[in-house]
Amino acid sequence: MHVKFSFLTLLSGLASAWAQPQVTVATNPPGIQIIVDGISYLSPRVFSWEANSTHTIGAVSSLTASGVRQTFQSWSDGGPQTHAVTIGSGNATYTAAFAQFYLLTASTSPAGVGAIIATPDSPDGFYAPGSVVQLEALAPAGYAFQSWSGDASGTNRNFTLTMTAPRGVAAAFTPLLSPVTIQTSPPGLTIAVDGFNYTAPKTFDWVAESSHTIAAMTPQGGAATRYAFTAWSDGGAASHPVVASSTATTYTAVFRAQHKLAVSVSAGTGTVAASPDAADGYYDAGAVVRLTPLPGAGFQLAAWGGDVSGNASPLEVYLTAPRNVSAAFGPASPCAYSLGSPATSVSPSGDIRAVNVIAGTGCAWQAASNIPWINVVSGVSGAGNGVVRLRIEPNPNGAPRAATITLASVPYTINQPAAGCQVGLSGPDQTSAAAAALNQLNITANSGCQWTASVSPSWVTLPGVSAGSGSGSIAFSTATNQDASPRTGSVVVGGQWFPLIQKNLAPVEQFTDVPAGYLFFDAISLLKLNRITPGCGGTMYCPEAPMTRAEMAAFLVRALYGENFSFASQPSFADVGPDHPYFAYIQKLSEIGVTNGCTAETYCPDAAVTRGQMAAFVVRARLGITFADTFPYPSAALFDDVPVSNIFFPYVQKMKELGITSGCTAAQYCPNGINTRGQMAVFLTRAFLTP
Repeated sequence: MHVKFSFLTLLSGLASAWAQPQVTVATNPPGIQIIVDGISYLSPRVFSWEANSTHTIGAVSSLTASGVRQTFQSWSDGGPQTHAVTIGSGNATYTAAFAQFYLLTASTSPAGVGAIIATPDSPDGFYAPGSVVQLEALAPAGYAFQSWSGDASGTNRNFTLTMTAPRGVAAAFTPLLSPVTIQTSPPGLTIAVDGFNYTAPKTFDWVAESSHTIAAMTPQGGAATRYAFTAWSDGGAASHPVVASSTATTYTAVFRAQHKLAVSVSAGTGTVAASPDAADGYYDAGAVVRLTPLPGAGFQLAAWGGDVSGNASPLEVYLTAPRNVSAAFGPASPCAYSLGSPATSVSPSGDIRAVNVIAGTGCAWQAASNIPWINVVSGVSGAGNGVVRLRIEPNPNGAPRAATITLASVPYTINQPAAGCQVGLSGPDQTSAAAAALNQLNITANSGCQWTASVSPSWVTLPGVSAGSGSGSIAFSTATNQDASPRTGSVVVGGQWFPLIQKNLAPVEQFTDVPAGYLFFDAISLLKLNRITPGCGGTMYCPEAPMTRAEMAAFLVRALYGENFSFASQPSFADVGPDHPYFAYIQKLSEIGVTNGCTAETYCPDAAVTRGQMAAFVVRARLGITFADTFPYPSAALFDDVPVSNIFFPYVQKMKELGITSGCTAAQYCPNGINTRGQMAVFLTRAFLTP
């Protein structure tokens, strides 16, 4: 059988074999990268593939340099981003749809300063076309927003931006400058700011919250007077960092003036010791320096020269200005002795008395008593100036008695009224003017009570009657005070003390918070001049502040020993360790038995001192006794609110007898009341600075 094919039939078969499907792979929008069978193309792309063949198509998200990002969304056939397709018999088109996003870039000027907040937020900075973005410029501390630039404009820190294309914005910030003044007190001294020296006052414009370093140069000044740094007004160290505020600020470096004390020997052999000692000879203005001549063998002080005169030993120099002092030593003369006072009177209840011995350097002396009712407690012997402490026993007799003993080869007379004698004193203000005056002292005594009067030191005299019986009065005179400071004296009648403070002609304020008109001015001045207190800090005394037990210890120990004393290193109390600022004073007070603490193991250094506690402290220190010792005191209660049963009764009785207190009222002592530092100055002056 023969099969016959026509030529037309053959051509028709070949055309059918060659007519492969046309497949278009496109993107919307066009021009985006596609991957077809692993090969990259830019869309659109047309392929001729055999029917029923399989191919892989994929779309790639893209980002242009201009900030436009095309993100794949879907294929027209519903397939994933990369997937396989099988070719049909006809032409086909596969289209990848993309979503377009615009980039928002933001920057600040200066770089790194401030921030731009975009709402809504986009983690990668891309937004859909037409998106509305709220921009907010946030200024950091020390800066303020200035203006927008780029695709944002204006000076309002809030700006609305529509993303119709890629956008770029910038926020400019300007620093806030605050005036900062660095000054000194007194003005005109040198300060260092950020490493450069300036003469104060100096004002700077600093960016708020910026850091700087300020420093006080110390000491500084001339050869005779210089200035030492005390404190900055902000409490910082001499050199310390500060952070500029957003408002005007002033920092003040406070300095204290210091004067040079130059001491020399102009003649003879010897040296001069200064207390307190300063290695370079400079002392705070207003300081009192005690100069003690130390003659060489065979010499004695002849005279002081330079800015001082006389031959007082020791000599107190007041540094209200630079001072030059010379000491002239001459051949030594035979030893001479004297006492602080030639006689005294003691109450019928007895007393413990301290008598000052005045003698030349190296001049030896002895003290003795052959009177049964007068005993030498301490100071049996010594050389140079010293103190003899006497204990006078109560008088059991119905008649007065008197005796004279020998102290350092000088007679010393003690008068004691009869048992049962009670003497009270009243008179002028115990703080008197500097001018000379004649005063009357009223005496209240029971009938037949015989008494004697004595005065000390030599500027207080008795121009008339010095002895009497029962109630009456005596006159005492005070000479004009030509000294540079207040001074103390006393009148003693029948063992009852009447302490005196006399002002000086030109009072000098020792503390800025204690003016010359202040009630306790003179007593506080005497504490400062006698180095019993340096104040409460800086140039202040804080007279109205309560007196603490720690401060009490310091005042008493300085009154007894100055700053040169030994003390045990092992703490006496659990609440006062070696790092406590008052450790040395509290240790010493415990060591000499003036205190045994507020409990068996603690001292309570920050507790305020009551008037009852103060009486115990002061009397023990004044009499040189311990908390366990007994001492003579009036047996009949002197104040209505301190009965015999009161724990502080003996001490309050003694305080009254010694004239240290007259009570809080005429009849009461107020033992539970709190002492202020001003009141304490009066008590300490009467107890330790009154002869």
